[in-house]
Amino acid sequence: MPRLFLLALLLLPAAAAAQGAAAVSGRVTGPAGAPVQGAIVSAFPEAGGPARRVAATGADGTYRLAGLPPGAYRIRATRLGFDAAEREVSLAAGADLRVDLQLAERSVALDPVEARSRRDTERERARFETEAGVTARVIGGRELKVLPGMGEADVLRAVEVL
Repeated sequence: MPRLFLLALLLLPAAAAAQGAAAVSGRVTGPAGAPVQGAIVSAFPEAGGPARRVAATGADGTYRLAGLPPGAYRIRATRLGFDAAEREVSLAAGADLRVDLQLAERSVALDPVEARSRRDTERERARFETEAGVTARVIGGRELKVLPGMGEADVLRAVEVL
């Protein structure tokens, strides 16, 4: 009996704290109502400061932010390719509020990427001679000089060598 009393005394503060905490859950969707997976949902105190809780949405677009102290919050959802969505909420002790957010699509401008390559003539020549299915190729003046038989005066003989 004394052990049970001691256990109850130890668990009482944790139970009281859990009753005071509030939670926010909901679903994040896109413009067509489809769930947005991987959106980051944060609860920022209205008074300012860093986010109290952060969660990522699952495949079905749902999230849950638990253990929030009572107070006023901005619930914010963000995802690359979408504009952020926000709602202001007021949480009472023990509240479990549902906040659904809809994100609007936004195009993302990326810096241009330039790819340069140097054509290796020997590698191209080996590929042309050994790889099946390569039946046509544009040949420039420099390449004509290195191909065997292209110095041949008779055109048919030169083509036969290829």
